[in-house]
Amino acid sequence: MKHRRVDLDAMRIIACFFVIFNHLPGYSLYGITDSPLKSWVYMIPTMITRINVPIFFMISGTLLLTDKQESYKKIIQKRFMRIIYALALFTLILYLVSIGQHQVKWSFSQYLWYLFAEPIDIGGRAYWYLYCYLGFLLLLPILRRITKGMTKADFILLLSVHFFFSSLIPIVNIILTSHGIDNIVISPHFSEALDLALDKVMFYPLIGYYIDHSIDLKNTKPKQIILLCLFGIAGIVVSNICTYYEGTHGDMIFTQNYVSLFDYISTICVFILIKYICLKHNGYIAHPHFVKTVTLIGSLTYGIYLIDPVLKKLVYIPFETILEPFMITFFVSILWCLTSMIIGGLITFELNKVSIFKKIF
Repeated sequence: MKHRRVDLDAMRIIACFFVIFNHLPGYSLYGITDSPLKSWVYMIPTMITRINVPIFFMISGTLLLTDKQESYKKIIQKRFMRIIYALALFTLILYLVSIGQHQVKWSFSQYLWYLFAEPIDIGGRAYWYLYCYLGFLLLLPILRRITKGMTKADFILLLSVHFFFSSLIPIVNIILTSHGIDNIVISPHFSEALDLALDKVMFYPLIGYYIDHSIDLKNTKPKQIILLCLFGIAGIVVSNICTYYEGTHGDMIFTQNYVSLFDYISTICVFILIKYICLKHNGYIAHPHFVKTVTLIGSLTYGIYLIDPVLKKLVYIPFETILEPFMITFFVSILWCLTSMIIGGLITFELNKVSIFKKIF
């Protein structure tokens, strides 16, 4: 624990909470309420939730894209197989729970399909991040060589390309559509060549690494941090406007087409803000009890992430049924996130005492 970074563990806790929230009814309330005001209010946590997986990838870039010398063989044995073991075990657990609930019947070939084909209803959606992470691990040596020579110009280019394709073009198109003008279409073959700046598995680790290793936050002025936060808030507002406009015009259906318009800005904002607070207020952050608590919970987040879909499948419906008469759906979802993190954390803590599970968690 003493070698863990409290800022990164704090980010893990926040990201884990939002990963759980992402799969709950509270996440999509903005699209089913009959009140415009409630739609706007519910959209805010939905937009913020989108930082979940990007934060994890930025942390991975910070820790893994260093000047480590690891062969592909070592990466496969030490990192890749650990994820495979977790996927195999928890996909099996989810499958068996589904069998117990009479939703499916046992078939080994079906289990392999669930494990490798990422199904929607059993395990694929719950653990899709791990499949992306496996791809990231396979490219780790290449990405490490890229980061060795990464410059400020490279960082700006990555952000600019991401902004152009992920933010600017969608915003321009919704404006054109509102005036009855055809959308701007850019050849997909051109954007494919820029996947490094567009794919979350590439983009966020590189951005995380550069910010952590090349930007001096210790000497950053508070007004610069405030300006960054204002950019993050502005991104959420614009995402809300586009989402609300789409949901109240045309087919009158709320979608997730615009919830990720500026998720990279929100993610970078949270990453920098937490690191900045830890650097500037080290006297408070370094308090032994605070550090011990945050690093302990942070070390359990991977296990919590793996266990939550199982808990959800077993007890979420009765949990929701009991609380819904007394509590609005949004707060039921928030309470489930806290409950799942506590139960999942306790289970992970106990399983970590068993040597075989240490290889997974």
